[in-house]
Amino acid sequence: MPVIKGGIYKVITRDKTSKQKVNLVLAYLHFKIRSIYLFSYPIRLTIDPSNYCNLRCVLCPVGTKALGRKRAFMKSSTFKKSLMSAVHIFGR
Repeated sequence: MPVIKGGIYKVITRDKTSKQKVNLVLAYLHFKIRSIYLFSYPIRLTIDPSNYCNLRCVLCPVGTKALGRKRAFMKSSTFKKSLMSAVHIFGR
């Protein structure tokens, strides 16, 4: 098991299942060895239910209008389906 300085390991593994802890260790090892083949799941998932934004951030595809699609909100059924898939994968 890798040693992470500053006791951060205790913080990031608090309230995690054993499957999630193994995934964190795998993700950490992939990061450290700069592996291009990953066996871990993503640690974090962000679901953006809308592409409406008033800001013009240069790095954001919504702000620069680089998406090439009309502005819209995600349907609630699609959001629920995405959330249930995430719960199934991440275990929470």
